[in-house]
Amino acid sequence: MSAEPMRNPNSTVSIGNLTDSNTGRLYSLDLLRFAAAISVTAYHHAPLFERVRGVAGDSPSGFRFGYLGVELFFMISGFVIALSVQGRGWRSFLVHRAIRLYPTFWVSLLISSVLAVTVAGDHVSMRTFVANATMLPGYLGEPFIDGVYWTLGVEWKFYVLMAAVVAAGFHDRLDRVGALWSGVLLFIHAGIQVPGLRSAVMFPYGAYFAFGVLVMDTRLHGLTRLRSLGLALSMAGMLLATQSTYKGFISKGEASDHLVVSAIVLVLSCLFAYLLLSPQRILEKPHFRLLGSTTYPLYLLHAGVGSTLIANWRPVHSIPAVILLSIGITSALVVSATALFEVRLVPRLARSAMISRIAGQVPRLAQRTTTAN
Repeated sequence: MSAEPMRNPNSTVSIGNLTDSNTGRLYSLDLLRFAAAISVTAYHHAPLFERVRGVAGDSPSGFRFGYLGVELFFMISGFVIALSVQGRGWRSFLVHRAIRLYPTFWVSLLISSVLAVTVAGDHVSMRTFVANATMLPGYLGEPFIDGVYWTLGVEWKFYVLMAAVVAAGFHDRLDRVGALWSGVLLFIHAGIQVPGLRSAVMFPYGAYFAFGVLVMDTRLHGLTRLRSLGLALSMAGMLLATQSTYKGFISKGEASDHLVVSAIVLVLSCLFAYLLLSPQRILEKPHFRLLGSTTYPLYLLHAGVGSTLIANWRPVHSIPAVILLSIGITSALVVSATALFEVRLVPRLARSAMISRIAGQVPRLAQRTTTAN
């Protein structure tokens, strides 16, 4: 893709360069990804440290809101995938997603499974392992080996939806797709029930993806009345979605938690839009790329490695600093090694003749690896 985006003659706002002219990468997304991963890690680890010290309950203080990093991930995914489908066929898009996600996921799954059996004493059957290797074990009647994997099924549902948009020729009309999608979600929140519709529009999380799609489309073509309407509708959908899901993540919160969650989502969405639509390129710093490269393996391993090790310590009143340091270093090494695996292997897969023939677009598959989620 050219560094200079196409312009919509009807747009009212002119947006600057879409990506870094040398690498085709948005470094601000790397920073946002890393922030989201750290947020989710804190959400899962903080209460475990408290239990190791003999204190039960939710994450202390603001850590209980860390689960909202997943919602930020969904916004980022909406943006990145809407960019990824530009000028790409639906087959190329799906194959590209698969070769970006599965290699690192399989390594992480193997590490988490070994620790689940050897450290936590869990039983992981071969059937369960194979089902999890598809990223969609729920559809095969098997449990998740690691609870964080549920988001991968949501992501793949979004990918299939976007592939259908591309196949239907609507990839250049994402403003209409996003606005309609957000409107349907609001109708469902209002109580309208149509068989199969909730699943088709990914209720209630679809609003986060729709918001990311609309932000990307606005950055690419400029702000119009339809895009403004779509952004407003998707933001309303995100707030309603948050209110319907927060109790599942905060089991023993405070009466005002629903207001805090709404405020956090509102701030996150505004910050997300500002960073990606601002012509100032505030956080477009190349060194953020290293943070971004560790995000996916960190998300996949923080529970399977970190949580498993923490949860299986004997309850004590205090944890020696040397143990905390050792765990931190070990986790960092595992994450870095997996990130290195991804960075080296994925481009090779993208350039392979077999994969390229399946995708049907040899050059594009290799060139777009830098903008992948």
